[in-house]
Amino acid sequence: DNVPVDLTKDNPCGLGLSYECIIPMKKWRISYKGNMHRGCTHPDILKSEKKQETSYIEIDLIYETDTPVFWYMRDDNVNTLAKNLSQEPWGINFWKVCLKRSKNHGHYEEYGRLTGRVSVDGAVTKTYDFGTFRDHSWDIRVWQTMDSLLILLIAFDEPINLFGVDVYYLDLTLVNMPGNSSGVARYSTGYLLGKNEGELFSMAYGTSILDIPWETRKDGTREPMEETEVVMYIVPEPNPNNLEALPVRVKMDGDIRRMQYWPDDGKFEVFEDCMNFHVIDEMNNKIVEGYGTRQSGFRIGEFDPSQGGCG
Repeated sequence: DNVPVDLTKDNPCGLGLSYECIIPMKKWRISYKGNMHRGCTHPDILKSEKKQETSYIEIDLIYETDTPVFWYMRDDNVNTLAKNLSQEPWGINFWKVCLKRSKNHGHYEEYGRLTGRVSVDGAVTKTYDFGTFRDHSWDIRVWQTMDSLLILLIAFDEPINLFGVDVYYLDLTLVNMPGNSSGVARYSTGYLLGKNEGELFSMAYGTSILDIPWETRKDGTREPMEETEVVMYIVPEPNPNNLEALPVRVKMDGDIRRMQYWPDDGKFEVFEDCMNFHVIDEMNNKIVEGYGTRQSGFRIGEFDPSQGGCG
């Protein structure tokens, strides 16, 4: 939050981090030179520490798009979109919010490959080449609007075949936002992507955010369970032949490699968990392994709707 931006450059950059578009919607360069804190520490603790352990990091990475783009709302399956809207108290105020949101808000996602190197303290340099995820949003996000969220971003070690197409990537987004003043109170979406234009498959229905359990700590804050399981029912998008949705199940378990952060000055807590991802194509009885992240997040404290919402 609140990172100072260097406005003298043509591309977004600040605090040693640079994000440069080489080919619009196709290729980007991400670079960084500077110190980073070791470990994941709450910002209030960082402020009180006199000496913080850091390492000098150099990053030089290239991202190249590998899939079609998934636009929220445009590429959502009509059943999923209708269910998101049907949970709302329809009235003139709700439709005003929807119209305002359609003008001021946008979000799209895609997958691609990230290649390059990362150096730690000038001694350890690793090269990378793997499938990864990119998204772009514009609007204001008040994180505490969300009571809980679950986002899965997974690249497959080998493809599964849906409707005769090999798919390599999966995304699932589930959000619970009671009291949201800038959009819906609960939102679900998900998709799988192939590597060619038009190879896009969206979720018609699946696991709800209300079905995702969590652990409650002694202080009342929450954290994700060690294991999670979800199911998505997938159709081609668009689906002119009204093909029946196919089930894809994801089971998450094993050792957890965790990163944490606390946006909005600690009013929300996010867990980024790398773990084992087992992707199950139930129609073809095929299981493939994947890699990526299980992103879980939880509200901390009470939410004041007058602070704004989440588009």
